[in-house]
This record gives sequence, C-alpha cells and structure tokens, in this order.
Amino acid sequence: MTEIHGNNSSPTTAGASDVDSNCTTITATTATTSTRRKVRTAKELIHEFTHSTSMHGVQYVMGRRPVWRRMVWSVLVASSVAWAAHNVYHIVSDYNSHSFQTSVSSEYQSKMNFPAVTVCNLNRIRLSKTTQFLLELLQRAVMRGIDGAVINYYFIDHFLKQSSRQQQREMGHQMQDMLVKCNFGNEVCTSENFTYSYNLQHGNCYTFAGSQDSKRSEWLTMRAGPGNGLSMEFNVQFDEYLPSTTASGLKVLIHDNGEVPFPEDGGIMAGTGAATSIAIRKVGGTVNNKAALRYCSTLDRLKEAIRRKRPGLLRRGVVLQHDNATPHSANLTQQWLQRYGWEILPHPAHSPDLAPSDFHLFGPLKRHLGGMAFETEDDLISELRNWFDNLYVDFFPVGINSLLSRWQKCIHLHGDYVEK
Repeated sequence: MTEIHGNNSSPTTAGASDVDSNCTTITATTATTSTRRKVRTAKELIHEFTHSTSMHGVQYVMGRRPVWRRMVWSVLVASSVAWAAHNVYHIVSDYNSHSFQTSVSSEYQSKMNFPAVTVCNLNRIRLSKTTQFLLELLQRAVMRGIDGAVINYYFIDHFLKQSSRQQQREMGHQMQDMLVKCNFGNEVCTSENFTYSYNLQHGNCYTFAGSQDSKRSEWLTMRAGPGNGLSMEFNVQFDEYLPSTTASGLKVLIHDNGEVPFPEDGGIMAGTGAATSIAIRKVGGTVNNKAALRYCSTLDRLKEAIRRKRPGLLRRGVVLQHDNATPHSANLTQQWLQRYGWEILPHPAHSPDLAPSDFHLFGPLKRHLGGMAFETEDDLISELRNWFDNLYVDFFPVGINSLLSRWQKCIHLHGDYVEK
C-alpha cells in the first residue's frame, strides 16, 4: 500500500493496472459462481428425479415422448403407488388389530400314555381319628345350622394346623382301605399303583399313573372304550364321615402325568351308590377361549394404564407375575405377551401360597367384605373401588416383596406348601 500511494511512476500505474485486472477477474469469477448456484425450477428437479430414480416407470412420465404415452405411464405409476399405499394401510391395520390364526390338526396314534387320575374322599378326617372335643364342637355347630364351609374353615382347618403332616395323613382315609377293585384293561391294579399327595381342602388324595408309581413308569392304552381304560370300585367308608361333611363320595380329577393335582379347581363328584363313567379325549393344544380373550383385554388396559401413569416403566421393561390358570397359559395370551415383550415371572402351577393376590390381597378383602350385603352389582363395585382407594401406599409393594421369603421357605420345605 505504501508503494502505490508514494510513487506516481510507471510501477504505480502498472500496479494499478494489475489491481484493476485482478478485480475484474474476481468479479467475473463471482458472477460465474452466482450463475451456477441459482435455484433450479421445479420442472428441472422433477426431470432430474425421473431420470435418476430406480422406481420403475417414472422415467417414462417425463421427457420428449408422445403425450399419450406419458399419460399412460402416468396412470400406471399412479395406480401402482395407490395399490402399494393400500397394501401398507391394510398391513398396519392388521398389525394393530392383533389378529391371530388357529390351526387344528388330527393325528392317529396306535398307543398313548394314559392320563393321571387323582381320587380324593370328600371326607377329610376319619371319625375314629378325631378327638372327643372336636367331635362335640362339630356336633354343636351342625345342630345350630352353621354352614359346612364355615365349619371346615374355623374348626377342622385349625385342628389340622396343630398336627404334623404325618398325623394329617394318618387321620385321612387310606387307599388300601377304600379300594375294593381296580382294573386297567385286562390288568389288575392295586393301592401300590397310586401315588399319595395331600390337599389342603380334601385331605388325602391318591393318583393313578402318577410320576412316583413304584410299580410302573407308564400306562399305555391302545383302544378306546370303557373296557380298555381304568375301572375302580371304592368303599368310601361312610361310617367314618364327620357330622359336618355335607356330601359323601369321591372327587375325581383327570390331568397330565407328572402334573400336581388340584382337585379343588376342577374334577368330577362321584357319589355313592352309583356308577360314574368318564370319557376323555386328548387335545394337543390349548384352546383360545373367551376367558383368554377377556384376559388379553385386561392386559391391554393394564398396558394403557402403565403408559399413562408410569411411562418410564414400559421403557425399562415390565415383569408380570400371574399363575398358570387356563386364561393365562392359553396360546392367545402367550402371543399377546410375546408381542408386548414383557418378562413373565416363573410361577409353579396352582400355588396360591406363592401368589401375592392370594396370600396378601384376598385375605384383607374378604375380611372387609364379610357381613356386607349389596343390592346391586354396582354397589359391590363401588365398595371395592373405595376399598382399593383407601389402601396404604406400600400395600402392594409389601405383598410383592414378601415373595422372596416365601420362595425361600418353599425351597426349605422341598416344594411343599407354605403355610399362610
């Protein structure tokens, strides 16, 4: 800069000329760059897209082609896009509707394992094994018209809790005393083919074809009909019945081999003085019944409630605890839970002593509703909601956390029931 302003000689002129030349060059370059960066028209963009896209048919819509050809290709492309959108819409709709398919197949088998059959006497304690004090209490309760279920709950249950498991077994009916005749097809079976188990409601129970049968590992049947199955004749020992027992006979439950029997949840009552015939058919899968659909609807409402009240819980992962009742173990329910991605807490089949709803919830609820009378179902629902709303804050966490100690006690008892 000092050189240019301090000297008017030719170098200055030359320098000025150089500067002007440079300025002219810079200006020209800038103008060229500006021209290259000008915004292209929509037509140019569309033309470039149609010639560079991999979508079939689009390149024939634009270009120097007859109008009628471009119109035909336009209709074809638009129809394809509409059809694709239609399919996507239906796919999303099917996914959101949680639809499912059920396949049923039949297969002939020349032979199959005979299911387990559990038999329980309806009388829990033999009369000859009761104390005189308990017998007098039962007689007074019966004379006063007290319900048999109440007698069992307050008198017999309390009496049995004071006894050891061996004493409870000795008080109940023995299979060798009840079984008069037993045949499986053409084979003779005895009381040694029955596995003993104890039930809190029915007392001593005995299972034919049980997993602990010391005589045979399995019983196979090859033909249908009463002559090819299990036939048993019993003496229920009616003279040993307590005054509080309201019915005489047996509770018969048919279930899978190796499954723990729970006759209080099902089974058939076989009365005395009559022959009872039971025909069964093995089904290969679980039926998606109405109860499962209702339970899945409940799970939907539960998920929506979690989303509204505890959205972070859905992101961290939900752990669901429920028992193995039919609606919970149905194929439809399993598909529902798999779609949710929820983790299922393992639970032994039919174990109310390990279900928080049974050992923690139902007891206080039963005591609260005891003695109340409701004229309508709405009154009952209103009272239930009021009771749930007034529970203390940690009521449900306490019930869930107590599972740990109950699990440990169940392990210590080698899988036996945890006393409530």
